[in-house]
Formats: sequence, C-alpha cells, structure tokens
Amino acid sequence: MANNQYIAQFEKAKIKTVRFREEGFYDYGVSGIPVKVESRESGKCVLFELERPEQGVFEFDYNGYKVDLYMPSDNGIVEDVYIKDAKYVLAMLDDWLAILVAKDLLDLSQDDLAWINVSDTDIELHFVGINVNSEYSAYFERDKDGVWFVEGLG
Repeated sequence: MANNQYIAQFEKAKIKTVRFREEGFYDYGVSGIPVKVESRESGKCVLFELERPEQGVFEFDYNGYKVDLYMPSDNGIVEDVYIKDAKYVLAMLDDWLAILVAKDLLDLSQDDLAWINVSDTDIELHFVGINVNSEYSAYFERDKDGVWFVEGLG
C-alpha cells in the first residue's frame, strides 16, 4: 500500500456518526417531501426499512473538493474491519481509478468521484457526471484470497 495524500488525511477521531432516517412509513404527498405516518392508509406511502440505523462518515479532500467515505457503525462505533478497509481504499484510490480508466469504465474528464461506501460485501466508488446528468457506481469485491478486484458497474 502506497502512502498518499488521501491516507495521510485519515484520522479515526474525525469519523462522525450520522443517523439514517427513522424506520417506518412515509407519505410523499403533493409536496414530495417525505413525512412519517402511522400506516399506509394516509396516502401514497413508502415503507423505509433500515439494515443499520447509522453510519460512520469520514470526509477527505479529493482534487479540490470534499468526498465522504461511509462505513457501517453501531452505537457510534465503527468496527476495526471497516477502518482497515477505509484506509485501504484511500491508499489504493489512485490505483483503482487508474484501473477503471484502463478498462474504459471511467472517464475522469466526464465524471467526478461523489462518495465512497465501505460495506460488509464490497467497496463502492460512486461517480456523478460533470457535463451530463448521470451517476453510477464501480464496485470492488474481495476474492477468496482476500484480494480486491473490480466486480463491475451499477
């Protein structure tokens, strides 16, 4: 792992815990703004379910703007396995971007990195279009030997 500008910014103490929206039914009504309701009977409702009620967020500087790196957390604590994966993706970010460019999966003149999500199963690099209204993600997964590889786009 190369030591670079992204990993140099990482400090465990800078990880903030952010709560997700509360689980339950939400009515989007006329305004389009979700309002929590008791049941589906109140109108056009969506059931919002949570796998985890919160996440850890670390913000870092990337090419002159801030990017958030998200990790699972529980009661304000991010487990060491996620810290390790977060550090790894920061250390490998330039290399992973170069791999995506080499495979014609990414054009850095057309897309910007928006956020990174570390999960139990993969690492997601999420991109948004610069000139065109588009967004997509590149997913990295571990093989049986623990080596990260590009799984694909989504």
